[in-house]
Amino acid sequence: MYASKQKFHTSSFIYFFVKQTRLQVGFVASKKVGDAVCRNRAKRRLRAMVQKHKQSLAAGLCLFVAKKDINDTSPAELDQQFIVAMRKLHGK
Repeated sequence: MYASKQKFHTSSFIYFFVKQTRLQVGFVASKKVGDAVCRNRAKRRLRAMVQKHKQSLAAGLCLFVAKKDINDTSPAELDQQFIVAMRKLHGK
């Protein structure tokens, strides 16, 4: 998955994509993000972002990797980064 050619970096997360027939979504937050509370908050924010924009996702394996600054990013900016990532990778 990490070696996939389709990936997009933002200041808050990295989005990896591999095309398949059905949609599967995964969320990762390493210890670089912070302690367990910070990592869980980061994954919760990513899940909420995906739930809000689920129609923008193409069928395939989607992996969102949280970066260190995700918990300092406003919800509006996080949504904007997600929209930019979808446009770059899927043209949506």
